[in-house]
Amino acid sequence: MTSRKLLSQLAHLGCVAMLTAVGAVSQGAPATSLTIERVTAALGPGHDCGVVRKAPAGWTEREVYRPAPRREALACSSDCGESVTYHSWKGADYAMQRFAGRYVQVFVPPAWFADARFGPETRRKLLDKLDLLYTYYKEVVGAEPAGDGLLPIAFVLEPGCGYGCGIVGGKGIEIADDRLCCSARGDLAIWGEAATGLAQNALVHEMAHNFDVFGAYFEYFEDAGHYWTDVVNVALYDYTRSGTTPYTFFAESMTPEEVLEYWRQWTFWTYLRHPGASWEHCVRDGLCKTQGLEPKAAEAGFFHRVYQLYGPHVLEGFLRYLRETAAREAPRATAQQKEDLLVEALAAGAGADVSCMADQLRWSISPEVRARLAAAYPAAVPVCADGDGDGSTPFLGDTDDANPAIHPGAREIANGIDDDGNGLVDEAIVQQGAKAPFSTDPWHPLDVRRATVRIQGRAERGKDYYFALGNQVDGQRLAVRLCSSPAFEGFVVAHDSQYRGDVAQGWWTTQGRCTAFFPQLPRDLKPLHVSIQGVSQAGAYDLAVTPVARRWPLPSAGRVVVRRLAGGVFSFRAVNAATSQAIAPPTRVRFWVSGYGWVGELPYGGSGVLRWRPAAGAGGALRGVRAQLYRAETPVAAAGSYTWF
Repeated sequence: MTSRKLLSQLAHLGCVAMLTAVGAVSQGAPATSLTIERVTAALGPGHDCGVVRKAPAGWTEREVYRPAPRREALACSSDCGESVTYHSWKGADYAMQRFAGRYVQVFVPPAWFADARFGPETRRKLLDKLDLLYTYYKEVVGAEPAGDGLLPIAFVLEPGCGYGCGIVGGKGIEIADDRLCCSARGDLAIWGEAATGLAQNALVHEMAHNFDVFGAYFEYFEDAGHYWTDVVNVALYDYTRSGTTPYTFFAESMTPEEVLEYWRQWTFWTYLRHPGASWEHCVRDGLCKTQGLEPKAAEAGFFHRVYQLYGPHVLEGFLRYLRETAAREAPRATAQQKEDLLVEALAAGAGADVSCMADQLRWSISPEVRARLAAAYPAAVPVCADGDGDGSTPFLGDTDDANPAIHPGAREIANGIDDDGNGLVDEAIVQQGAKAPFSTDPWHPLDVRRATVRIQGRAERGKDYYFALGNQVDGQRLAVRLCSSPAFEGFVVAHDSQYRGDVAQGWWTTQGRCTAFFPQLPRDLKPLHVSIQGVSQAGAYDLAVTPVARRWPLPSAGRVVVRRLAGGVFSFRAVNAATSQAIAPPTRVRFWVSGYGWVGELPYGGSGVLRWRPAAGAGGALRGVRAQLYRAETPVAAAGSYTWF
């Protein structure tokens, strides 16, 4: 009963790591300037990505495509785009339809138009969401990728690497033709997310590479390009309040907070579980990789934990500090100097002296930087204090620092409290042993019959282990965490009791890591079955399952009423923009129009309307407008639904 579909998807991806670009990019033959090195990397949260270094001569709109006569009949009557020939990074020419937005241009295969799901509205949303994504990155990073013209995003049968690639610090993305890879729902991921008005996570990830304009200031450890995406790309899901959808590839249907927790499991909490882990050992020297902890993940974990504790302004302040440093000085020379910069940027984002946090992580900071932080942020840092003397702090996961009985590693007792701070309340612990053998027979699973449970055992290579959970999980969302300790490599998959199909996409972990996911279950499972599937490496595992009350995705936070006035002027008024979904009281409402970008704003709570006149010749004949709630410069709710006019 192994999830063969999932395994085949992973095998297809063939994750690649770093690509290198050398020389100039020339008219008509861009691929001749790219030296592509395929490097197999461990599959995980970054599995769908490779990156390509920016060629020094630039990457312009004129060099990636040319107009061309349509080579085949196109199943399209409106909003069909422009017929062009696209020059791929590998030197192949593709007949494509080109759509140009405000900041990006999208190249799609003509064959996509034969599917009704890729209709005019989906096409408009795909382009517009990528324009909005570009703007989010532009505003938070405070800079744009190098290169002239619009950022080209092409869907080609054989991209420069893996499932997708992005030029680091420059304009250019290639993504595999979406017919080759589906989401967990079995639907086409790019189209599905476009239909909801969101950008699929591979696109979010690759565009983050494009906006990596500060790499020279922090690159001293292996795969630092994916440290940048692990920070900026991941935080953006929370920062913009978008979360993910059922179509998101391998990270489906997560709230903004759950996206962050998923990554913290992979980065911060994995680092803490490694005895003796330190900055020198795990980041600078990269010696924790054999235990499943990559340097970029350890480095990103520090950021993820501070972001969790201090909020979205950490991202703003962190990037602002990097930007200001890059404006006044050249990149620093040594690993310690570059690490000092990251720590100072993190302190600027938190507005706090993070050196006490670094000390608890056995993280190296130079005496000069330690002194500067103490002078700049003299206030006490409560998350570093062990107020109850139990040997743990809020920074390290103590959820009640006034109660010495509650801390990581505490014994869980039935008292309605999460004693060990692992997110589970009064969980039953089921351990494999002579008196509790785990079943490898799917028709006779071990009957756990608890909705909140931790299952601890050892999986042998090639064997699957089956468990039946309580009926009370029917129709609910679950929080599922799978940890490897230390060598297990395998999956957890959820099934209905008759194995008519996986009711939740399986997820994978390896070599001492943990991963988390949050499936929405259908009703009438009677009961839910889960299976541990040892794939390539035997070892111990720890599976935790609990229902969660959070619904996701939420209904739209509001829409815009549009009226046409005299003289080609339109009026916009946001309605139903309730604060129930906002993480902080909003102060303003921003209005976004497809093809134009942000066109204006109003104070939140007022009765006014925004009047707007489109520029002559800009945008398409049919436009979409959305509203988003902000507090000062920070989004506090996701962008609302489209109104087309």
